[in-house]
Amino acid sequence: MTHGINLADLLRYARRLGIAVRPLRRTGELQLSHPSIPRRPRVNGRRKDSPRVASDFVHEVEKLLVGSGGH
Repeated sequence: MTHGINLADLLRYARRLGIAVRPLRRTGELQLSHPSIPRRPRVNGRRKDSPRVASDFVHEVEKLLVGSGGH
């Protein structure tokens, strides 16, 4: 679902999953974070396409939420 999606759509979906998206000061980068995952990937907020690290992070959170909410 998340591979090949543009960055704006990916961030919108990430926020629905509870992922915090914070702009980093004066860099044009965005930092993604979720309480369940310790790493916080950074992405270039000026790009239109979503980098693999961002889509992988969103997919990982999605799997955690679907796995814990199913049973």
